This record gives sequence, C-alpha cells and structure tokens, in this order.
Amino acid sequence: MARAKPQAEPDRALERIRTRARNEGLEIAYEGAIAVCKDPKARPADRLGAANLIFRLSGAYEVAGQEDAGTKALSSLSRAELIAAADAARAYLAELDAAEDEPEAPSGSDVFD
Repeated sequence: MARAKPQAEPDRALERIRTRARNEGLEIAYEGAIAVCKDPKARPADRLGAANLIFRLSGAYEVAGQEDAGTKALSSLSRAELIAAADAARAYLAELDAAEDEPEAPSGSDVFD
C-alpha cells in the first residue's frame, strides 16, 4: 500500500475544517449575531459587531454603491477587468469634466427671464 505524501493529510484535514466552517460555522455565526442584535441587554459595541457580521454574510457591503447587481466586486476582478474598469472610470470622469467646461445655453423658460 502506497503512503500518501505527508502534506496531503494536513491539506485534506484543513479542507474538511474549511468546509465545515463555511457550512455549519456560518449558520452558527449568523444565528448568534441575530440573537445579539435582538438582545436588548447586549452592549452597543456587541450589537454593532453582530450587525456588521450580518451585513458581511449577506454581501451587502460588496454590492453597496454598485449600480448593476451583476457587477462584480473589485476584489474579484482579474487584472484585465480592473484595467478596463479603470479606463471606463477615467472616460466617465473626462465626460463630466467636459460637461462642466461647457457653458449652459439659456433655455428661455427660466423664472427670471
């Protein structure tokens, strides 16, 4: 019988632990955070920490400020996607700057005309 490489067993153990943490651990953390938020005797700092955890688990921080729900978080973009996003942002800023430089034509329908 061939023995597994010494590193293989710790890697498998770590993967099992991570899987349990993602499944069981997240549910336990979520339930605990809900309980802390609902506890009127909980310290404000504890309630704030629990609310923060709930927001993180829900993904609310990742999508906050994104116009399109299909937009990926910056941390999940590849280098090419980041470059494209930066170029698009620069182009948009240039459009905004150009719009500020152009004088507005009087519309003739202002209250003070």
